[in-house]
Amino acid sequence: MEIIRVNKTIEEIDVTDQPSAVCVGKFDGLHRGHRLLLNETVREAENGREAAAVCFSLGAEALSTEEERIRMFEKAGIGRLIILPFSKEILSMEAEDFVRAFLIGRLKMAHLSVGSDFRFGRERKGDISLLEQLSGSEGFRLSVHDKLRLNGEEISSSLIKEKLKAGRIEEANAALGYEYGFSGGVIHGQALGRRLGFPTLNIPLPEGKLLPRYGVYLARTEVAGLKRFGILNIGTRPTVSREGKALLEVHLFDTDEELYGEQADVRLTAFLREEKHFLSVDELKKQVEEDIRTARERCLDKPASDRYDDTGFRKMEPGGDRMLEKIREILSEQLDLDPEEVVPEASFKDDLGIDSLDLFELVMALEQEYDFEIPAEDLAGLATVGDVIDYLKENGIGK
Repeated sequence: MEIIRVNKTIEEIDVTDQPSAVCVGKFDGLHRGHRLLLNETVREAENGREAAAVCFSLGAEALSTEEERIRMFEKAGIGRLIILPFSKEILSMEAEDFVRAFLIGRLKMAHLSVGSDFRFGRERKGDISLLEQLSGSEGFRLSVHDKLRLNGEEISSSLIKEKLKAGRIEEANAALGYEYGFSGGVIHGQALGRRLGFPTLNIPLPEGKLLPRYGVYLARTEVAGLKRFGILNIGTRPTVSREGKALLEVHLFDTDEELYGEQADVRLTAFLREEKHFLSVDELKKQVEEDIRTARERCLDKPASDRYDDTGFRKMEPGGDRMLEKIREILSEQLDLDPEEVVPEASFKDDLGIDSLDLFELVMALEQEYDFEIPAEDLAGLATVGDVIDYLKENGIGK
């Protein structure tokens, strides 16, 4: 994927050699609604066009780092990414010039995908009505997408941020289409957790990325080939520190390996409790023991032999042949997967190479097919093909 970081003006962008299908937006977090624009842009690019996305630089409290966002754009199939700054030159462009000089003049735009609330140009005067006029006069096709709704609420980056700040992580994950989390190299800490009997991984928090409500979470972690559930604490640790600096610590279940220097990917799946100040370290230790018991109950809501393997990740029950065929059909159309690889026991991520955004595209297609909606709190547990089949069967869907 070609990445173009504009410093001041659009003149820094070379004119493309081929027509483009373009999507434009802030794209903070690349949530489920954004994914509709990306998918349509990539489909339009199949007709000899380049798939291009135009976004703006991330501000404070973003839903991803710039590196994470770039990886998601690339995974979605975007061929050219243009990152615009909030510069005086860009913000002062007239709306018509933004379309004619930039999108058409530089990108040779033949198709444009935007959300229904898209505004652009100086003083945000450009809107859908203007785009419809320019589409007719300039000869490009325009697709306008209404906001997706989840449990009666319009999905937006602002809504997701509100839910994260409130600790409503399951709802935030459902709206994002993937589990919110943090990645980084494991560093040395004060080793307090190890002295208390709960060794932790310490992971630096990236600048600019939104921190969820301080407290303790159930989390799933991948590090050095290990996949483990565990408890995550994010906050200032008021019982043992007066620095007031936010830290992220993860205690992994059923492992005591030394993992310093390894890259860890930590995903938040459930909020367990808010951050507290304890009167003593012994009181803190008792609470951590209780947190671990609660977390294990949350991730093992059914007997381990029934739904979970020995690492705590879900495994599959066979069955649901008709539903399996429907899932195969959707995935083969979406991602050009070999249907024979889509078997009940297949993990979406590890076996099929499907990221969370692609998974939620599958869920959305199934919701349309069977005329139902999966509640937000149920979405995070769908890790394999069989999880989806079991969910449909258990809820009487698709019979």
